[in-house]
This record gives sequence, structure tokens and C-alpha cells, in this order.
Amino acid sequence: MSKQQTAVDWLIDTMANSASMNQPEIDKVFEQAKQMERQQIIDAWLDGLQKNELQTQIAKKYYERIYGE
Repeated sequence: MSKQQTAVDWLIDTMANSASMNQPEIDKVFEQAKQMERQQIIDAWLDGLQKNELQTQIAKKYYERIYGE
């Protein structure tokens, strides 16, 4: 099993390799990193559970309650 890169690691790598980004590109990268982090948190929460639609919805609501959209 390969180790998954965290959203923070991905963001650091992306920013380090793209020093000439303009503000709209930076904003897009940050939004993508936040979406990656959101999905990683939801996936981690679901790892110990049987994955089904109800559990996925509960995990998404948990994320939104704790972190917002």
C-alpha cells in the first residue's frame, strides 16, 4: 500500500514548484488543497465504518459542522 500525500504536503510541493503564480492561481491551488483535506477527513472518518450512502452523508455533515463548507 502506497502512502497517500496529505493536502498540506501537496500544497507545499505545489507552491514550492510554482513560485511565479499570480493571485488567482494561488487562490485556485488553496481551494483545491482545502477540498483535498475535506475529502481526506471524510475518508479517514469512514475508514472504521462500513461505507454506505448514509455513513457518507453523516461524515459530510460532520465535516461541515466542524469545518464549514
